[in-house]
Amino acid sequence: MGNEYYTLAVTCEIDQPASASIILTLIHRADCKEKVPDFFVEAGNRGVPEGFVEAGKRLAEPAKALFFADVAYLVSGNDPALQAEADREIRTLGAQLPQGRTQAKQIEVAATHYAQQRVASHVYASLADLSKRPSVALPDLSRLLTFADAKRCTWSHAANQLRDDMVNFGANEPRPATVRVPGIAKPVRSRLTRLHGDSEGQIDAELDFKGQWLGLTVLGLSDTFTPESDGAEVALRFAEPVSVVAPTLRRAGFLVDPTGKDVDQIVKDKDDAQEEVEVYTSVFANPKAAETLFTCDAEG
Repeated sequence: MGNEYYTLAVTCEIDQPASASIILTLIHRADCKEKVPDFFVEAGNRGVPEGFVEAGKRLAEPAKALFFADVAYLVSGNDPALQAEADREIRTLGAQLPQGRTQAKQIEVAATHYAQQRVASHVYASLADLSKRPSVALPDLSRLLTFADAKRCTWSHAANQLRDDMVNFGANEPRPATVRVPGIAKPVRSRLTRLHGDSEGQIDAELDFKGQWLGLTVLGLSDTFTPESDGAEVALRFAEPVSVVAPTLRRAGFLVDPTGKDVDQIVKDKDDAQEEVEVYTSVFANPKAAETLFTCDAEG
């Protein structure tokens, strides 16, 4: 039945040949076209998630359109194309909300409840992973992650401070630290894990916070280091896959391979105003978690 409603919605948008009665033709066309969004919603309610996205595209009110785009993402299953389309709609519509993040959060709650009802009714098998859900209600992390020079991997002062503070080195051995993240309301406490095997002696420090930057969903920071060494590999953590993160960072000016491969490149200004530096970047899937890591360091 869902496919029938979807077809009906599409058919209603096609101008039908006029009948013998001009009046009846006009009435039929107007009545049918006015119901197109309703037909797409009904298609979604009956198991065709694309119906929710299409309904949202035809609604003039951004809040209602965002609601159905969010529902579409939540019931999209394992359809990356649909998830990507819903993601684009969510980010576009979120910028149009008159009440900003407060209204977006309310819409997220309502959309989640709506989608959960469809799952409970066995129309859909399950909800999408909520940890990767695109959200315009997330805090803006631009203040933290505005790189002074993306090409040279020059982190902002706030980011460097956070990197330094996320591990407490004051005791005999490294310990978790509680820090404030610019843009995040509540303090965040880091997690430390001692590694074994080939990485024996190293420590993984992770800081969990969620926000938006460059249209990407940031999940936090990670820092892999050896207590006896000054070296460390600090990485930003993203919810989106490498195929999304790498091109986005490249467009933002970072020396990133579009496929995420390691980059080792000398950067030198033409006017010699700045000394040359060797830049190292990498974008890769975290083998221990469903997230993408981005490292950006320079030596000069």
